[in-house]
Amino acid sequence: MRFGDHGSYQSDHARTSQQFVDDINEAVRLATQAAGDGWVSLLGGTISRQCLRLGLVDELHLDVAPVLLGDGISLFAGLGRHIELERLDTSAFASEAHLRYRVLR
Repeated sequence: MRFGDHGSYQSDHARTSQQFVDDINEAVRLATQAAGDGWVSLLGGTISRQCLRLGLVDELHLDVAPVLLGDGISLFAGLGRHIELERLDTSAFASEAHLRYRVLR
């Protein structure tokens, strides 16, 4: 399941559907319903921040590569609130680290 920055989602499974909405709560509800027991992934800083602010995120999966870009938009810039996380898993390799956190409410 992928989210775009305009509130659209698209399924990668055999049962494919697409719907456009103008409300992030409705988009997440529809995506969660379509995913059933599966995951809903939020890709992109804008959508991720909106969903974090609204309390719609259960877990964060972060992949870190050893590169400093020096420019761009921070994933959590403008979040506007303090969010506690609980580390669930960490995997480190020579070329990257994978971090998984539960969002505490």
